[in-house]
Amino acid sequence: MRTKKRNLDSSLKYKLLGILSHHIGRLNAIGMGALYTKVFGREWAHKINDTRYLRYLVTELRKEGHMVASCGDGYYLPATGSEREEFLKKFAKPALHSLWLVSRMRRRAVSEAEFGRQLRLLLGGE
Repeated sequence: MRTKKRNLDSSLKYKLLGILSHHIGRLNAIGMGALYTKVFGREWAHKINDTRYLRYLVTELRKEGHMVASCGDGYYLPATGSEREEFLKKFAKPALHSLWLVSRMRRRAVSEAEFGRQLRLLLGGE
């Protein structure tokens, strides 16, 4: 499946970062609705569809190395070392799990291929 490349509005991206600079620490998180309104100057009509571009902007900031953290209360910039570590662990855990799965599947594929070769030899094949 091919993904559609989005047009990035850098001014909105940095506007978002500026707004988040007033929301330091988890206790000061800003909810998606309020954040959307501040960035775009209007309220959303559809929670998922309308906020998709805002989530894309958050991802772009993260790609630049900005630690834009999220929690059930919304988005914020981590204030302490422990908040930064919690944020990084949140991303590392699923990535490490995926790497572990790839490793398991590769080992299984190698052992299945070896089993197939041995079976063919036993049955008088190749």
